[in-house]
Formats: sequence, structure tokens, C-alpha cells
Amino acid sequence: MKVILVRHGRTSWNEEGRLQGWKGETLSERGRSEVEGLAGKLRGFNPDAVYSSDLARAVQTAETLIRLNSWNAPHIKDPRLREINHGLWEGMRVSEIPDLKNIHTVEGFRPPGGESFRDVAERVAGFMSDLKRSGHNEVLVVGHQVSNAVFSLLSMGFPPEHKVFALLSAGMVSSLGLLANAGRNLLSLIQANTEWEELTL
Repeated sequence: MKVILVRHGRTSWNEEGRLQGWKGETLSERGRSEVEGLAGKLRGFNPDAVYSSDLARAVQTAETLIRLNSWNAPHIKDPRLREINHGLWEGMRVSEIPDLKNIHTVEGFRPPGGESFRDVAERVAGFMSDLKRSGHNEVLVVGHQVSNAVFSLLSMGFPPEHKVFALLSAGMVSSLGLLANAGRNLLSLIQANTEWEELTL
């Protein structure tokens, strides 16, 4: 199965340096422009289905890509693809959260009222298991920074503690192969430009 993994376009909260998590807004003007540019690069790709998080910024990204490419594919909104829940930190600026570094450095850390990376991994793994059984050949998945990072890491057989945020800026695309009966897969990473990362598994 070929999976095109897309992170939603930017929102005003991205631009203001605020944590979004399960909150946040629809796409900003810059974000809409990013997605429109991405749609052109995806011409020729004809997914059997488009999956997205049920959060507004991901839904808007998916719907825009479907519309601009005239894809005749169902759009399936799945809450398991949501961003990590930052709990009480959501809406706060990164500069206002001195404990934010603990997300990256402390095993099993959860923000107050939020999720750990392992929590996200459990729900993303459930989604991936269902996707492998779907019978699709090609799909597009629109997610978020952490959910996409976890998706990629699990596809490669790594635990979610291996964090790869630098690869996943807004509007970025990863292309990967998802095998139904795979152990640890080999990863070949080729950076084409600032918006694309192509992963072959």
C-alpha cells in the first residue's frame, strides 16, 4: 500500500507560536496557499480514499486537496489521527511553557490534562492496523506534527520515543509504503525540497 502522509497547512496559531493540540483554528491565508500549492504537486496521484483527523485544520486541508484535484475518493474523518492533546497548555504560546521541553526529554510525560507520546502511538497504531486491512492500494492521510511523526516511526518499526519533528513542517508530505505483514522496514529518506520528504519502505 502506498500512503501519502500530509501535515495540515498553517493556522494563525502556528504563526503565533501557540500549541494547538485538539483546539486551534482553520487554515490561515498562508496555510490555504500552502495547500493549494501542494494540490498541484499531487496531480497524477489518485487515492482510493482520503483519511484525515477530525480537527478543522486537517479536514480543511483534506477537502481542499480533494476539490482541487477532483478526486473521486471518500473522505473519512478519524479522531485517531488527531494531534497530541496538550491539555491545559493548548492555546498558550510556546514561550509561556517552561516545562514544554519535558515532552521531548521525559519518558511518558503528559502535560496537565493531556496525552503522552505513547498515548498517541496507541491510537495511531490502531488506525494503521485497520488501514492495512482496508484493501486499498493508495491512500492519502492528513494528520498533524506528532501524529504523522508517530505514524512514520511505527511504519519503520521504531518506538514513538524516537522523535522526528524536524522532518514535519506544516504542509509537508511523506510518501511511504505500508506493508501488511512487516517487521522492521528499511527507510530511504530523500529530501527533495522544503515541502516534500519521500520515504520508501
